[in-house]
Amino acid sequence: MSHILGLQLNQLAGLDMNIIQYNGSTPGLVDVMAGNIQFQLDVPLTSVPLIKAGKLKLFAVSSPKRSELMPEVPTFAELGYDAMTRTSWMGLWTLPGVPDAIQQRIRSEVLKALTTPEIGERLSSLGLSVNTQNPRTPDQLSMSLRKDYKTTGEVLQAVGYKSQ
Repeated sequence: MSHILGLQLNQLAGLDMNIIQYNGSTPGLVDVMAGNIQFQLDVPLTSVPLIKAGKLKLFAVSSPKRSELMPEVPTFAELGYDAMTRTSWMGLWTLPGVPDAIQQRIRSEVLKALTTPEIGERLSSLGLSVNTQNPRTPDQLSMSLRKDYKTTGEVLQAVGYKSQ
């Protein structure tokens, strides 16, 4: 998602940035801290500890609303880039042949674990939020994946992205 947002920022802000594809967040974050690149679009999980340590500064978030962890940081929409409103999400996947009863048991146990204060606090400290009140069903996760695939394709077409 961060690479797509970089391409989109390039187009929306009228920039001509050289987008560097890193093999994961860590090498890019190291290059930001070393002054080798000017900025990186990244997910909270890898950036929040460095932001809290004062090694990085967060300029904007792509979520629809400000982060509870850093409420002073504006959203891209607040800065005039509505099209850059996106959130990343995680799903728990199994192979297609896993029996429904086992899938339901795994889902139930994971949701139960996610509601514990220890897990909730730890995830919040990393800038992650968990929807345990109304968790997505497997069908809803599949629909979200298809929607994200379509939206990403539309963004890539809009910025004139060509596969290399």
